[in-house]
Amino acid sequence: MKKRLVLAVVMTVVAVLNSFAWAEQGNQSDKADRAKDAAIKQYLKAAPIDAMLNDAMTGFLKMVPPDSKQTIEDTFKAVDRKKIADAMIASMKKHFTTSEINSLAKFYASPDGKEVMRKMPAMQAEVLPVLQGEISAAMMGVYEKTKQKE
Repeated sequence: MKKRLVLAVVMTVVAVLNSFAWAEQGNQSDKADRAKDAAIKQYLKAAPIDAMLNDAMTGFLKMVPPDSKQTIEDTFKAVDRKKIADAMIASMKKHFTTSEINSLAKFYASPDGKEVMRKMPAMQAEVLPVLQGEISAAMMGVYEKTKQKE
């Protein structure tokens, strides 16, 4: 009977200590989440999503025929920016460490980072037509190979 009582007490102590360990692990996880949220907030100050979307739209509109520009502008205006921002934030939380996000924020807040942000739309506008052309050519090549097999 004494052995069972001692065993029960030992098991209870172990269970209590385990629960404290799990609680502390949860607290550390909460602290890490708050740190990552703060890092993302700093990143978004340095690289605002709205500015990135506006730059993308501006660059894209340069490639659109004049008679289609209004339709494209209306389409961009109808995009749910909050949904895009939420998806971007969730993806950053999932794939980047707090340190990596802090590094991005620091870079984009720096003079060089600001210059990169300013120049990025022009660079993307030059590369996008090449990318589109290569994708179209590749699709045609795959289509032709598929058609020959039939």
